[in-house]
Amino acid sequence: MAEFRKHECEVCDRKFVRPAERDRHWTDVHHPSPWWLSCERCLWGSKHRSSLIRHVAGRHGMGIRRARLEADDAEVKAKERSRIVRDKKDERKMTKVMELEKRRKYKEWIEDKKIEEEEQEPEGEEHSIDLLCIQFSQIKIN
Repeated sequence: MAEFRKHECEVCDRKFVRPAERDRHWTDVHHPSPWWLSCERCLWGSKHRSSLIRHVAGRHGMGIRRARLEADDAEVKAKERSRIVRDKKDERKMTKVMELEKRRKYKEWIEDKKIEEEEQEPEGEEHSIDLLCIQFSQIKIN
């Protein structure tokens, strides 16, 4: 049998007749699109621009040119939503990194404080030793 499926997916080894089919498979299965194109006239949505064009032209009775313009608008809105989501993720990530950095600095500060306390001789230690010697000498042993 002649091998007519020449375009292989690099991830799952599935083969396709056209490279566009392989690319669409990769987008659908292995790398889901972070943004969603939605129809402004109804609740329908898709990851693919071509599907939105086909939907708008067929379902809402518009021409292909008008459907493409609507798909362009939907794509701009989807990219903006994607940017907002990405910024929020980055913000949460930075907050987490900053929190971890604060915790690390606090632990270092505590460790430094402990080391300083250990290195520092208690005040009046000489006097306390002298006092102990005097008190020891005054003890009467029977």
